[in-house]
This record gives sequence, structure tokens and C-alpha cells, in this order.
Amino acid sequence: MQKKGIEYLFELQRKDTASIHYGFIQQNLGYFHLITEDYDSAIYYLKPLVWRTDSIDITLAYVHNNLARAFLELNRIDSAMLHIEYSLEIDSLNGAAFYNRAFIHMAKKDTLSACHDLSQSKKLGYEAHGKNKSIEEVIADYCEGFTVFIKF
Repeated sequence: MQKKGIEYLFELQRKDTASIHYGFIQQNLGYFHLITEDYDSAIYYLKPLVWRTDSIDITLAYVHNNLARAFLELNRIDSAMLHIEYSLEIDSLNGAAFYNRAFIHMAKKDTLSACHDLSQSKKLGYEAHGKNKSIEEVIADYCEGFTVFIKF
């Protein structure tokens, strides 16, 4: 029921594409679908926000980060990497983006880069939430033997 109410608000605001409310509702719908593992719907709501020219700010970094995660979960690795790079270009101190990029590197079998990004995410103070493993758990599972090259 809550999902339908939020989507109803989205439809009401849809015609007013310049409205800050439209972007806010759309972004939250995208994130809602991401955390409920409905990745195609997450992409549906988030992707149009990247083309809006009225707000290139920190919020756009989060939109790209969430798009990257959705594409990663759908095994669309190139699209995931494209969006995570945009996210980091906007906000180079986004620990969540480094955390997500680590998983993209894992999907590409690039362990050293993955472990480097996990280290950077940890240094930035990011703490995984929801179904995501903690940084420490991922490092323990994935980066054994790389601690010589990377300071965690």
C-alpha cells in the first residue's frame, strides 16, 4: 500500500518536470526499488534524473551511485562502471561509491582494484547497511593476501 501511495504522488508530479518535488519523489522511488531488489524499476525512476540539467550537485552523485548498484545487480557491468565513475567525478569523497565500485571490480575479476576501493571506502568512514556486508567482512572474504599492497 505504501508503495502505491508513493507512486501515485510521483504520477501527480510527473507533468511538472521542473519541480524539485518531482526529482525528490522520483529519487526516493528509485532508491525504494533498489533496496527492495526491483532493479529494473529502480533504473526506470533514477535514469531520467541524470539528464536533468537544473541540479548538478551532490544529490546527482547519489543518483549515479544507486544506478550503478542497480546495473551491477543486473550484471550490466559496463553501465555500472559508467555510473559509478560519474558519481565519483561529482563527489570524490563518497565512501558508498568506492564500496560499490569495489563490487564492480570484483565482477570484472580485478581483485587489487576492488581491495583498493574497499580500503578507500573504509578510510572515508562508509558503513554498509541493509543486506550489504560490512567492509571488514568483505575485506576478510575477498582481500586476503592483498594486505601487503594495501593498507586497511
